[in-house]
Amino acid sequence: MRRASNLDGAPVALKFMANRDQFECEVRARRGLDNKFVVGVLATSVEIGADAFAAAAAKLRYGPHGIVMDAADRNLAVVMLQEKPRFDEIAATMRELAACLEHLHVVGRRIHGDFSPLNALRMETNGWQLIDPDSSALIEVHPGGSTFPSAYSPPELPAR
Repeated sequence: MRRASNLDGAPVALKFMANRDQFECEVRARRGLDNKFVVGVLATSVEIGADAFAAAAAKLRYGPHGIVMDAADRNLAVVMLQEKPRFDEIAATMRELAACLEHLHVVGRRIHGDFSPLNALRMETNGWQLIDPDSSALIEVHPGGSTFPSAYSPPELPAR
C-alpha cells in the first residue's frame, strides 16, 4: 500500500498486487458494497492502463495489478497505540465498525476473513471503514437455515 495524490492533489492509496487472481478478488469483493462501510475502488490498473501501470509498478518493485482507493487518516491499531482514545470514543468507533461488518454480512453476504485493527481505517472524513474484503468468504444459506462461509468445510471425524 502506498499513499499518493490524484490529479487534483487529493490523497489516495494505491494497493499493488502481484497476482491477477488477488486483484480480481479484491475488486469483485467490493461490488455492491457502500463506500460508507468498505473502502471503495476509485480506479483499477485496467482502467488506468494496464501496461503503463505495470511498467510504473515494476520501477517501484511492486506487482503489476492495482487499485486506487480513498486515503485513510490511520488504522485502528495506530489510533489505539498513539491516541489513547477515551471510553466514549472507543464505544462510538466500535458501533461504527459493527455497522461496517453488518453491511458486509447483510448486503455483501460475506464474512470478513481478516477483521483486525489493521483492516479498520479512520478515513480523512473521520468515519470508519473496512479494507481487505478479498480475505472474505461468501455466506451460503442452506435449506436447514444454517449459514456457513462457502470456504468452510467441517473437519473430518476420526474413523472408529
